[in-house]
Amino acid sequence: ELLKEELQGVEGSSSWWSKLVQSGSSMRRVLLQGAKYDAGPLMQVLHSQFGQAASRRMIESSLDPHACKTAVVSTLVSERPIRPFVFRSYQLPPGMKESFPGRSSSTWLEAMRASSAAPYFFDEFVADGERLQDGAIVTNNPAVVAVHEAQRLWPGRPMELMVSVGTG
Repeated sequence: ELLKEELQGVEGSSSWWSKLVQSGSSMRRVLLQGAKYDAGPLMQVLHSQFGQAASRRMIESSLDPHACKTAVVSTLVSERPIRPFVFRSYQLPPGMKESFPGRSSSTWLEAMRASSAAPYFFDEFVADGERLQDGAIVTNNPAVVAVHEAQRLWPGRPMELMVSVGTG
């Protein structure tokens, strides 16, 4: 609506706007909704692939002694400066200050959705009043954030496994 108001009075803009709105182009979706793709189908695929586990809170994984400690990195964009945000399947030890804000109370599905919210492609993810986007917005390789946190949590212990899922 704001763009439409701005374009009023600009020669040829009303016909341009009408053509864009009536078209089925992805650019129309970007202008009107902020992202090229609807995240709904992505959420359905994630839920179908991971089943009920996707709806479990990440911290619940810590009850399984064989479960890997997992950090899913996103970017907190609702505060300035923007910074990494870590979804954790573990709690930090008492007294340890966070290097990066985050939480362990989110579901796996929320963490996956937030970390896949690449601007232009998907809308940002909003949870508990926080706006989150893809982890690569602030760190080119978000795995570095997870490595940093692992080194702080388990100093001197070699990392057994690192899995970085992304498009980069």
